[in-house]
Amino acid sequence: MATEQETKRLNCRMRMTKGLKGNTYLWGKMEYVIDIKFTKAEKINLRKMTASL
Repeated sequence: MATEQETKRLNCRMRMTKGLKGNTYLWGKMEYVIDIKFTKAEKINLRKMTASL
């Protein structure tokens, strides 16, 4: 189970994607919390969803 601080941090990050069309798909049904580590990030083209980025 996520702590209150972890939940607040996640909600803050999720606010940044509110304007994207895929926001509901990404964050709509959050049932589980797991720790992940990203080692690399790359820009991708998702047509209309990322057109303004």
